[in-house]
Amino acid sequence: MHFEEQLSRDDFLVFVTAPQLGTHDDHFGMPRWPVCVKAAMGRLRGEDEEFFRKRGDLMEGIGPAPDAAASDLERQKRRC
Repeated sequence: MHFEEQLSRDDFLVFVTAPQLGTHDDHFGMPRWPVCVKAAMGRLRGEDEEFFRKRGDLMEGIGPAPDAAASDLERQKRRC
């Protein structure tokens, strides 16, 4: 709370996120990105039963994927 009060909003956000930089390997272009894309495709196809068991309520609240993302999954996969 001290730093939140002392720093501007933008500086505080940089301060909070800086320790996370470089620690994730599952963002676009990173080593685990293909695994994330594969998981997303399975979820959009409704093939990941465990995911829906754990997150079904959340997914119902969010609603279906936009047609632009889900109508042609193979094309979207190639774009990723």
